[in-house]
Amino acid sequence: MNIVGASKRALHTANLTSLKKHIDTTSAAGRLFFTICAAFDKYEREIISERTSVPMLQYQHGCKSMSSRPPYGFRIQGDRLEIVQEQQEVIEKIHKLWMEGRRGYSIATRLQHLGIPSPSGKTKWVPSTVRAIVRRYQTQP
Repeated sequence: MNIVGASKRALHTANLTSLKKHIDTTSAAGRLFFTICAAFDKYEREIISERTSVPMLQYQHGCKSMSSRPPYGFRIQGDRLEIVQEQQEVIEKIHKLWMEGRRGYSIATRLQHLGIPSPSGKTKWVPSTVRAIVRRYQTQP
């Protein structure tokens, strides 16, 4: 190896020496220990990912809710979601008004004037709630 190659290699090499943890990556044993720690860290991240993704898929395929609060238009019945017809009609009304060119504030004001309860059960509707319902309606199969 020539001098230029050796100096380039030295620029890309970093060693760690800890004064408190007795980790020294300048030796083979130190590099092995560091590699093992990194492998365990990666393993732990993957285990956490598996533990969270598997239940999510089970809930999605079983039509179960991940939340204790069901989306507007549904209620929780046992461990399943059940359609609430009155709220589904409100969702259809919101979608129709949206397709006519009305937007969040206008639709929220209209629902309030009609006395239709919001998802929280109050008479006040907010534009962001209307937009969330429209987004959810547009993504339903």
